[in-house]
Amino acid sequence: MMLFIILLWMRTGQAQLDTTPAITNPFTTVTSIPSTLAMTTAFGVTDAATTGATTPTTTRIPLTGAAGYPYPPGSKNLRIGFIATETSSRDIGLSTCGGAVPFAMDYIVENQLLNDYTFEFVVNYTDCDEQSAAGITVEMITDHDVDVIIGPPSIIPSAMLTAFYSKIQIAWGYSTAARLTDVVRFPTLTSVTANTLQMGYGLLAFMNLYGWGQFGIMYVDDPSGFCDSLLTDVDTAASNLDTNFTLTYQVKLASISYSDLKAGLTKMKAKARIIVMCLEGVTKRQMLLAAYDNNMTTPDYVYIMMTMRGTGFGVQATANYTTEVLENGFTPIWVDVSNQPPDGRDDQAKQAATRLLVIDTASLVAIGTDPLTFKQEVFSRVKEWPFFCDTMQCQLLYNVTGAGNFISYLYDAFLFYAYAMNATLAQDPVGGLRNWTLFNELKLGVEFTGWSGVVAMTQNGSRIPRFFVTGIDGTGTPVNFVNLTYAFDGELMDATVLYDDAATSIWATRNGIQPTDEPTCGFSGKACPISMWAQSGGYIIAAIVVAVLLVIILILIAIYAVR
Repeated sequence: MMLFIILLWMRTGQAQLDTTPAITNPFTTVTSIPSTLAMTTAFGVTDAATTGATTPTTTRIPLTGAAGYPYPPGSKNLRIGFIATETSSRDIGLSTCGGAVPFAMDYIVENQLLNDYTFEFVVNYTDCDEQSAAGITVEMITDHDVDVIIGPPSIIPSAMLTAFYSKIQIAWGYSTAARLTDVVRFPTLTSVTANTLQMGYGLLAFMNLYGWGQFGIMYVDDPSGFCDSLLTDVDTAASNLDTNFTLTYQVKLASISYSDLKAGLTKMKAKARIIVMCLEGVTKRQMLLAAYDNNMTTPDYVYIMMTMRGTGFGVQATANYTTEVLENGFTPIWVDVSNQPPDGRDDQAKQAATRLLVIDTASLVAIGTDPLTFKQEVFSRVKEWPFFCDTMQCQLLYNVTGAGNFISYLYDAFLFYAYAMNATLAQDPVGGLRNWTLFNELKLGVEFTGWSGVVAMTQNGSRIPRFFVTGIDGTGTPVNFVNLTYAFDGELMDATVLYDDAATSIWATRNGIQPTDEPTCGFSGKACPISMWAQSGGYIIAAIVVAVLLVIILILIAIYAVR
């Protein structure tokens, strides 16, 4: 475990540099550096790509040039503890997401939030390890006296400690477990991501639209815990609703291999036609080909993929044999991005994709940014203030196909804190930085449009969610067919269709016919009503034969009598 502390000065007061980037152009680079900054140091710097050996060093951060601190200092200090990850998940890695932080600071300066406050950053790594997350949390609070903690990925032990120390904490990324909204257990924690209970209610609201009452679930034991939380919360949601939903079969995959996917689908074939899938870490194309090879892509199959990655029917990868891209700029899931040479099965994967519906959050492409330059800009700025990242991952970013999937939520985490704390300090200018009870009260009134969409909180302090149900239309294009929105009642969700005619939109690839949750003749094919002929055909034939024989006998008797 390695610690580096960055005491970086930032002023968000009235006097701003002429080079401060405007909100309408968030990719402007700030190059003017004040010459009066105090010396800033980093010690115990860690390369997150190594096996974890600490190298105690003292590195002076440049005070001049484009890499230096971009704002003049204020008269008051605000210290941020930032607990990052790197090697465990590129979705939330510092190298692939950290560039969002300087953009957030640009916005804060431009909008004069937290006026006249100097921001200091204390940064440390924990790669989804609960023990280190707990230790770093205590160290940041007791040794460095931070005012707020952003992160970490292993949130629960850290959130317990911030509750004990009455320290405000903002979570992002994989902080999707509904139990994190327990205000008794985690009173100082706020998450800017939607939670899996909300997604569970959204799934059931969507199923209720079409009268589907029974379904199967296939999932993996992913390191982030997303699928386990989702499974628990779907069950919780079903038990809390008046509508009856039945989980007919559940498959937990032993691995994410093609063979295990195919075997799992084989088991599901005799149990369900509405198949909910949580396969974090599994390529969607791999699942599609397994379904195709199992002859499970007929119109009666509906696969519902649950995810919060914001990529929908796309992947953050490229293939050198095709330039096919979706409207959101991602490569379609049916394109082979793994094999060299490609396996030639794109058409089969795309055919299977017509049976897939994806429930996801807003698009990964950050709202208000240019998707063509976004990756390059955020990758560039993670190497500048406040992180000055020079780990192996940051040095090799030119090989990375896209920004981390949760980068928009990191940006919004900083903005949410700034807005809520700004309101808190307006009422408590002396002790507001540590007044978590007032912060919790006033955060419910915060609402803004960030990179991940509109950010606002429910009355229990969870993010007001919005999910989209996306499928393939008659032209082979991914389209949002249903919106799943907050019902302003607990964590309940509403489902709203975005089409006029289901037959020509969401069911266009199924001959316009809505699938049912069970085949007409049951999963075994033996449940259809038996016709009278099937039931009594043998008896009828026997009676006819007997009647014919009797007629023949009577005719022969009559002929004999005449003679």
